[in-house]
Amino acid sequence: DIFHNELYPDIKFKPTSILLKDIDNLIEVYVLLNKKSWIKAVKDVERILFYEPNYIHSLSYWQQDILNRKQILLDFSYFSTISTCFMLRYLMTFQRQELKKRFKNGPIKILCGKSQFSRKERL
Repeated sequence: DIFHNELYPDIKFKPTSILLKDIDNLIEVYVLLNKKSWIKAVKDVERILFYEPNYIHSLSYWQQDILNRKQILLDFSYFSTISTCFMLRYLMTFQRQELKKRFKNGPIKILCGKSQFSRKERL
């Protein structure tokens, strides 16, 4: 595939830094390949984000609120709309306890604003 063979040919053999845009594109591809049943993409997306030792990236959705350092928020600024929708479903389905813990059973704050570094599409 293009990701492994052209963009990051060394990733199979050694840890490699991946651009935020490329890691989001990879997630989006797996989500779109499983468009009829989003849950089938979970294993691939989890592997990309959490378990693949050679994938070095800074894509994270847990962020500290800059206005209130004690508050955490879900930041999807660097995610495409498709990836954001998938991640929200994933978190509500598979990470509900983590959400409750991090948000102390309070309201969940979500940042979806698009910056100059992210795609221009909107939710």
